[in-house]
Amino acid sequence: MISYEMADCAGLCVGVASALKKVDSLLDAEDSVHSEDNEVSGLYLWGPIINSNAVMDTYKARGVKVAERIGDLPLDYSGTVVFRAHGVTPDIRRQVIERGIKYVDATCPHVLANQQLAKRKADEGFQVVIIGDREHPEVVGVNGWAYGNAITATTYQELSDKLEGNSRSGPDGGLLRQRRREDRVRNVHKC
Repeated sequence: MISYEMADCAGLCVGVASALKKVDSLLDAEDSVHSEDNEVSGLYLWGPIINSNAVMDTYKARGVKVAERIGDLPLDYSGTVVFRAHGVTPDIRRQVIERGIKYVDATCPHVLANQQLAKRKADEGFQVVIIGDREHPEVVGVNGWAYGNAITATTYQELSDKLEGNSRSGPDGGLLRQRRREDRVRNVHKC
């Protein structure tokens, strides 16, 4: 017999709910002004707003487009880009600003706090360490705020290997080998 326990509550986290509300508000405002599909003024999302195909299909049916790089936006684009709940790198933000494109930042407040922490610690000279899928947009974004110099690991074991110098793959393998263990990690911020 399979045993299971039902969660007391389930639903959207505050960051996802906020991101969806921002997109819905923009779409409602756009619907009241435009009735036709307009390539240069429609709404773009920078990557999927959240990890949900159903949500993305709903938005695409309403004419929302997705950009993964600045070249995906029409040259004469005059609409609004919404940054995904997972956040974006400072380079993406800079490119959008340089093009004079309006944007709405729908980054989850918890992700935003991690981005700010990564930047602050990198600016203070700390080695930023991120445990997560290095290809995931949130990890890519947080690493961008650490100037692309964070040590990323998928597991604690991989991180331990890198800190011990046992990992020879990648540019950060063995980086901290010569330091004493107690000096390597002085402050751990769990988010």
